[in-house]
Order: sequence, then C-alpha cells, then structure tokens
Amino acid sequence: MEKVTLWDGVTVVDQGVFTGSTAIKALIVLADNPPSLADDSFDESLKGIDVFVMCDRKDAYDNSDWKVFTNIQEDCNLSGIEQIASNNTINIYPNPASDFISVQTQGDVSITNSLGQIVKFIKNLKQSDKIDISDLENRIYFVNAGRKITKLVVQ
Repeated sequence: MEKVTLWDGVTVVDQGVFTGSTAIKALIVLADNPPSLADDSFDESLKGIDVFVMCDRKDAYDNSDWKVFTNIQEDCNLSGIEQIASNNTINIYPNPASDFISVQTQGDVSITNSLGQIVKFIKNLKQSDKIDISDLENRIYFVNAGRKITKLVVQ
C-alpha cells in the first residue's frame, strides 16, 4: 500500500486506516475539516509521511491534532479522487446518473460510499453490461475496478 485516501465525511481516523502502516508513503485527505485522530491511530514511524490536503486547508490541519505529522502539504489539484488518480480512472456514463450506468471496464467492479464501505459488487462485469444504481441514495460514490477508481454522482 503506497497511499491511503480519506474521503470527505470521515470524522475519526482510527487504527484500521493505518493497518500495515509500514508500507504507507502518503496520506491524501479529501476532507475540508480535519477528522479527529484516535489516540492509538498510528505509531511514531508515520509522523514523517507526506500528508496532502486540499488547497487553503493546511492551516486547519496544522492547528489540529494532525500537527503530529511533520510533512503536511497543500495540493490545489485535489478537487476530487479523479484528480488524484488521473492515470487510474474508469470511464462511467452517464455521470451524474440516477438509474443505470455503463462502466468501460471488464471484471469485478465495486461501488463504495465515502467511508469506503462496499454498497454494490458486480462480479465479472462485461464491457456491454449496465449497472443498476436505482437503489442507491443520492450522494457521491466511488466505482472501483482493480486498481482504478472514479467518482460517481448519484442524483
């Protein structure tokens, strides 16, 4: 694991986020307000990892319990996960969507919410298959296929 991404909506960062922490090289935080760090959430070796926060949010992180990280950096290109993983995106259409989406990939596909919980899993998707999303609530999700991920807006 090279990067851990925390989505907007995460309120507490606990030990689970840092499982296998020796392999983490960067932490990307897509939350306007710093999530609370649980007291036992990380070990001393993580203090020097790169932490990337959205533009104009560095002060908020520097003035919170995140100040334990010594390398907090602002990145004004972090407007969403598709910016972070521009080389690893999946084409989805339509997007935004309300009933069905077509995903330009093959194989297993999962749709996760902002907390990383899988809300839909499709095994062995074929290029021509459509995914029924009519049962999903109106919000932002992430479509994952292999190591690729793209934001999906359901409205």
